[in-house]
Amino acid sequence: MGDGRKKKKRAVEEDGDEEGDAGEQIARFEKVFEKLEGNLAKLMEIDAEELEQKCNPIERAQYNVVLAKAINVLYAMYLKTQGVDPDKHPVAKELERIAKYGDKLKAADSSGPKLSLDSEASLRFLDRSLPDLSPEKKKALKELKKKKSKRQKG
Repeated sequence: MGDGRKKKKRAVEEDGDEEGDAGEQIARFEKVFEKLEGNLAKLMEIDAEELEQKCNPIERAQYNVVLAKAINVLYAMYLKTQGVDPDKHPVAKELERIAKYGDKLKAADSSGPKLSLDSEASLRFLDRSLPDLSPEKKKALKELKKKKSKRQKG
């Protein structure tokens, strides 16, 4: 058999399996959709005022980016079910814009200053700034200094 006939034979075989593939795709779509629906339900249960109080600005922005992405992905999925190519629809540009915001948030979250406490310096500060400490507290402070220096050496 020539190469042309093999290609035609494969095309005919693939066309016969299209119904099975479509059924599998629909089953996968339903599973993904159900999982997404459950996760979105959890997101939507969050009270906006509670979110304002408990989260810092970056966490709130991350929440909003995730929510915006979920909504736009759902819309893109809807468009696909209607036979519209989501890549040629304005929703594609919106998803790119959301992705850029997500990247900016990652950069902002990782580039923020990392604060640490220099415990040795704080102990020296306490020792010098509180001259009227009782002998017991001075002894406890010295023991803390010794423990810190041993941890750093060992």
